[in-house]
Amino acid sequence: MRLYLLFLALVVAGSAAEVTVGHSKPPAWVDLTDTLSLAPTPVADTSYGYDYLLLDRQVNVRETSSYYHNVYRITAESALQDGGRLTWTFDPAYQRLSVHHIRVIRDGVTEERMREGLIKTIQQERDLDRHLLNGELTGIAVLEDIRVGDVIDYAFTREGWNPAFDGHYFDAVSAGWSIPVRQQRFRERTAEKGA
Repeated sequence: MRLYLLFLALVVAGSAAEVTVGHSKPPAWVDLTDTLSLAPTPVADTSYGYDYLLLDRQVNVRETSSYYHNVYRITAESALQDGGRLTWTFDPAYQRLSVHHIRVIRDGVTEERMREGLIKTIQQERDLDRHLLNGELTGIAVLEDIRVGDVIDYAFTREGWNPAFDGHYFDAVSAGWSIPVRQQRFRERTAEKGA
């Protein structure tokens, strides 16, 4: 049994190494957010560890594509490790993942952290102990030299939807959060009339 699981883990690891995460500009249909408030986090909210300044999600139903732009401030040392690690899941059988930017804003200065080789791709297979493989991959970027007060700004697009839904679209938008969220936007672009 252990040899079988080891074999599966090696097969999974080998297939993940062949898939890469793309780097590109956001799609033309995306409405980019130009104004972003970097107002200081109220002292009462610093204990959460994070202060989300922006959660922006835009969906293009016709192109089966979802764009995400997230911006958060790290407000406590307890959040440094998780706050400096970005992860994205996708299924390479029907999805492509492209990261547009990864920026760190410190003392008003913006630094682009996106570089070749930053994002690693792994296949975690959370149900491997139950002999289940789902094929999902995880892209991981670990940011170095992250400090309390840094603002992490990143954007990405996930293209492609599960073919099991036969072209039908459904979605859910969360509006309740356990940590502060200053600005949230959900924008949905559907097929035009007659298309």
